[in-house]
Amino acid sequence: MDKEKDYSKVFRYLREMDVNPNEAIDILKKAVEFNPRNRGSVWKMRRFQLYLWQRLKEEKEGYLPTKAETVRRLVYSKEYKKEYMEFFSYKFTRGHPDYELYSKDKESWIKLEVYRLNLLVTDPRQSHFFKSKYFYNPNSKIKIPQVVINRINPYRKDKKD
Repeated sequence: MDKEKDYSKVFRYLREMDVNPNEAIDILKKAVEFNPRNRGSVWKMRRFQLYLWQRLKEEKEGYLPTKAETVRRLVYSKEYKKEYMEFFSYKFTRGHPDYELYSKDKESWIKLEVYRLNLLVTDPRQSHFFKSKYFYNPNSKIKIPQVVINRINPYRKDKKD
């Protein structure tokens, strides 16, 4: 059973800083919840979904490499490129500045995406988004169990009390 959480420090801080309870709730929602109306959030969660699918595939094959290697394999895959092009199709029309950059140097573009996704996946501040309620198994609508997510994407939890 989980030990009971002590919120008294939080309440004391909110009182000392004279923060309105509704304002505090709004701040917390922005910090810890996925916003489906935000294009950046949707793309981030889609990348996390693809990343978890890649980790599941690698685990099924009997080898779970480092997160960086998984990210590299994912970004170089046809599936990721297809998702990227569909999501950012507006950027790849003639006349858009990104179209010119991408068409000139595709390899640098892909390396940059590997770098960005690796930073995102390994950032401990993103760990609260790796929850079962956000992700489903490939080819089904069954949620990926939290135990599986924790196993294939472990985060170090440094305890600071």
